[in-house]
Amino acid sequence: KDIPDVIAKTMILNIDPSFETNKGVDWQRIFSSIYEIKETQGNVIIDTDTITQKVAAKVFLQEEKGIDKYCEKIAMAKKLDNCYSKDSIMEIYCNVTDCANGAKGIQQGAYKYFGKDVRELSLREQIYLCVIMLDARDYNPWVNISGVSEKCNEVLERLYCVDYITEDEYNKAL
Repeated sequence: KDIPDVIAKTMILNIDPSFETNKGVDWQRIFSSIYEIKETQGNVIIDTDTITQKVAAKVFLQEEKGIDKYCEKIAMAKKLDNCYSKDSIMEIYCNVTDCANGAKGIQQGAYKYFGKDVRELSLREQIYLCVIMLDARDYNPWVNISGVSEKCNEVLERLYCVDYITEDEYNKAL
C-alpha cells in the first residue's frame, strides 16, 4: 500500500500486462515467444517472465539459468500466485528488484537517487526508478543517464496513451 499506484501500473504495463489476470505464468506470451524464436532462427531474445516469475527467480532461485531452472521458476510462480495476493507479489517485487549501484528495492532506490521516501517522489522520479528496475544494467543512471532519461520519456508517453496519467501530468513530468 506504500508503493505509489503509478509505479505498480508502470511495472505491469512494461513487464507483465496480464499480471492482474494470469496465474503466475503467461502461457500465451511463452508460446508466442517460442514461435518468434523459431521464425527468427533464434535471433531474438524475448523476456517472457511475469512479475511473479521474476519474484520466484529473485527470492528462491537466485536467477539461475537453464531449462530445468525455468521449469522450477514456472512451478514456483504458480505456487506464489496461489499463496499471495497480487498486491503482495507486487510489494515483494518492488522490494527485491535491483535499482543499480547497491540499491535493492524501490525504497532504497528512492533514497539513493533522490534522498527521500518513495511516497514523496514526483511522477518523473517514480518513472525514473521504474526505468532502472526494468533493467539496472542497461539503465544505470551513473553510467547511462541519457538512456534513462530517454526511456523515462517513452514510459511516460505510454502511461499517457493508456490514460494512466493525465495530459497535465505527462507534460509536467517531461
